[in-house]
Amino acid sequence: MRPRQIAIVAVILGLSVAGLFGARAPWGIVGVGVVLAALAAALGVVATRRARAQSVLDRIFELSPDVIGVATFEGYFTRLNPAAEEVLGHPMRELLERPYLDFVHPDDRDRTFAEATAIAEGRSTRSFENRYVRKDGSVRVLEWTSMPVVEEGVTYGIARDVTERRRAEAEAERLATEQAALRRVATLVATGASQVEIFTAVAQEIANLVGAEEIRMLRYEDDDSVIVVAGAGEREDVFPVGLRVPLGGDNATTRVARTRAPVRIDNYLEAASGPIAERARPVALSSIVATPILVQGRLWGTIVAGTLREERLPSDTESRLTQFTELMATAIANTESHARAKRLADEQAALWRVATLVAEGAPPTAVFDAVAAETEGLLGADRVSLSRYEPDAEISVLAHRGSGAELVPTGSRLSHEGDNVQEMVRRTERPARMENFDEAQGEIADVQRTMGVRGVVAVPVVLDGRVWGVIGASWVGEESPPVGTEERMAQFARLLATAIANAESRDQLTASRARLVTEGDAARRRLARDLHDGAQQRLVQTIVRLKLAQQALGEEDDQTESLLREALEEAEESNRELRELAHGILPAALTRGGLRAGVDQVVARLDVPVEVDLPGERFTADVEASAYFIVAEALTNVVKHAQAEHAEVSAAVEDGVLRVQVRDDGSGGADPDGHGLVGMADRVTALGGRLEIDSPPGEGTRLAATLPLNAG
Repeated sequence: MRPRQIAIVAVILGLSVAGLFGARAPWGIVGVGVVLAALAAALGVVATRRARAQSVLDRIFELSPDVIGVATFEGYFTRLNPAAEEVLGHPMRELLERPYLDFVHPDDRDRTFAEATAIAEGRSTRSFENRYVRKDGSVRVLEWTSMPVVEEGVTYGIARDVTERRRAEAEAERLATEQAALRRVATLVATGASQVEIFTAVAQEIANLVGAEEIRMLRYEDDDSVIVVAGAGEREDVFPVGLRVPLGGDNATTRVARTRAPVRIDNYLEAASGPIAERARPVALSSIVATPILVQGRLWGTIVAGTLREERLPSDTESRLTQFTELMATAIANTESHARAKRLADEQAALWRVATLVAEGAPPTAVFDAVAAETEGLLGADRVSLSRYEPDAEISVLAHRGSGAELVPTGSRLSHEGDNVQEMVRRTERPARMENFDEAQGEIADVQRTMGVRGVVAVPVVLDGRVWGVIGASWVGEESPPVGTEERMAQFARLLATAIANAESRDQLTASRARLVTEGDAARRRLARDLHDGAQQRLVQTIVRLKLAQQALGEEDDQTESLLREALEEAEESNRELRELAHGILPAALTRGGLRAGVDQVVARLDVPVEVDLPGERFTADVEASAYFIVAEALTNVVKHAQAEHAEVSAAVEDGVLRVQVRDDGSGGADPDGHGLVGMADRVTALGGRLEIDSPPGEGTRLAATLPLNAG
């Protein structure tokens, strides 16, 4: 009731009261009228203030940016301010006609219903947060303050839109989480963790950050394929680490290889194609994002994140993945740098070991085995073999390391005809590689298939401008020969060629020296024979004639007899000298009776006691002559220089060599560079043997020689 209306009522009421009391109470009537008039005035003031307050409330209600509403305990809004339409995104009529739970985000409805039930029981709410879904599908986060009026069955509430604040808080939290993840990966990179550790950590961090169920990191290969180097997710069986898949078709990995830029495919099952997509199909990925890994400007690989959920990956997934790919690029560059340095050091050490064997003149078989072992260790190959090409389209296996040795032992010969790397190397005289054995042909290919070989690299061993042999390295399983294998193997092939050339030169020199020794001994034998058959025979005949002449002359001519006697003595002395000369060249006892007989003759002429233990068997002429001269020279030194009281000579056959030893208890200190010992060493070395001298001062001398029995 407005103030004016109240005043009129008061007047009418006052007039009615005056008529009731009449003249009997004139002053009472006047008093009542005054009271009523005062009451009317007071009511007018209150009504005015209430009207003003109501007006203020109406203005607040209409202009408030926050949602203000009244809702029944049955779950309907009965009144909402205009801000509700703007914030909640639905027309006012729809907001008032439908239960308010219809507008609440499905994930928040249970919580909202529970809170409304508590409010209906009289509990007020200072702060309750839930999400409302707008008509356009977007979501707003509201923070409610509610007060129930139980007796009226309604709730008065105010809701503040905190969407942007929560979004900012979520973004800050996301950034903090992302930075923490990046710091963890960066720490691994800085501390020099292995690539496997870093790859695995990156995959797990990405899975946590972007909500992707499947993460794979792939490395691009030169043969238009990719290899899985790390992963995270429940379907690692589909793309396991180490798997090689060809590029091609339309899929995220192939697009990145082509564009070197981030790629997104949100309808992957329908849109993707090619070998990678076909292999990924059982995983039922709905959305995929891939970003390139660029290492020092070159495309190294890609990180692929995929989800099985219906909703697509977040719009910022590409940028978030890029941060990790940059870290990965740094890690890969560092690791590859360290790996290159280590690989170079390992290669140089391996080459040095082989080069040392070559320089020391090790036997070719030792060099062959060393090359096979070092190559296997450096390349991580499952098998390494070294073979020589034979004239009849065959190879002979000289050395091998790794699996399959029982199938092709050393000394085996195989035909290299057909489609195989050994034939390719022989034909082209260049390194060859084969990774597909489906169409390979020939005996070698059959053996390699039996071994389960998946990839082979072979390089030629070139000697004097011709292909002498081939080094082959093979891998089994899914792994392929690493890039650059050919050049690494070629270094060993060059060393091997040097070793073979040195060995052949050394063999030729040894054979030449052996021939000189043998020819020298043969010349001695011919000289002894010629002396025996020629000059000695003539002297013998002369002596016989002179004796006959002496007998014939008798005592008829004293002067003639004297001359004949002198001639006879001179002839006998010449014969003795010739015999001694012949014995010095090659003793008859050695020629007729062998080593033991020859040494016994030498010992018989010495004043020093010598204990002899020699085999009675015969050896080749050059071995017997060399052993004799070694013993004779050693015993001569004992007599002339050692001041020994006793000496020992022994010999025995062991492992295809004759081992000769001369010991004495003399003064020791023999000089290995002395003329006699040097000549002795040359003779032994020429026959492929070895001479050892042990002569500490005051402790006697031990001289030992080994002579191969096949030296001739």
